Amino acid sequence: MKLIPEGRRGKILLSACIVLVISLAAALTLGVLLAGGCDGGKNGGDADSDADGKTSADSTVFQESDAGNAADTDTAAGGDPWKACREQGLSVSELFAYTGPNPDCGFEQGNDIAAVTVENTSGKYLLCAEITVASDDGAEYSFTVQALEDGGRVTAFDTQNRTVKNEVCAAESECSTEFADSPDTYADRLQAQVISGEVTLTNISEDTFEFVFVDCRCTVSDESFGGKVFECPFSQVTPGATHSKACSEILFGVPEAVRIRTE
Repeated sequence: MKLIPEGRRGKILLSACIVLVISLAAALTLGVLLAGGCDGGKNGGDADSDADGKTSADSTVFQESDAGNAADTDTAAGGDPWKACREQGLSVSELFAYTGPNPDCGFEQGNDIAAVTVENTSGKYLLCAEITVASDDGAEYSFTVQALEDGGRVTAFDTQNRTVKNEVCAAESECSTEFADSPDTYADRLQAQVISGEVTLTNISEDTFEFVFVDCRCTVSDESFGGKVFECPFSQVTPGATHSKACSEILFGVPEAVRIRTE
């Protein structure tokens, strides 16, 4: 057996150690590269996940959009309960309860009578409006509004004196209307006013009128009270003559002359 000198043996051991270190370094590098490949695969998975995430985000947006559409559909389904009135040029408040004499039902006394406030926004003179309302609890109410100028506002009461429950809302309405460009008040020939609670009619023309009707609305504290008007009839109104009489149909409040008719 041939012996290796000590000095050379040390060099061999050093070379072997260097080779071992290089091998370990190579293995470590390969491991890193492999790990990088796995990370890359994982990143690829993340990319897919991002794509999935993006799809998920798109799906969320779609669902939100659907929810929005559903809300719109629900709104459309529920709709505006006063749409029929609004399309006719009338703005109507929500139902509310009133206790007292009902001018739209012969001044019959009642508790919690169904009522609404109606405003004429049509730009024309409202001759008459018939409004039917179905509430969300299944009840039905009817209101009549007559002789209302553009921009005029009245409180109308159920014509059958029906009561309304608290917190009940309108679910649907129907509305029929009749308009005129302006009321024929005969202002150039006849004048009507209310003095001390009586309706006074004066003929300022040279014509004689066989029959004249002064339509009056009930007012309370200067507010129009009731949708219906009450006619105060006069006969044989001669030129220059002045006639006064109480509007006997108005049993509560003060009459307001709103229109003059000859038929």
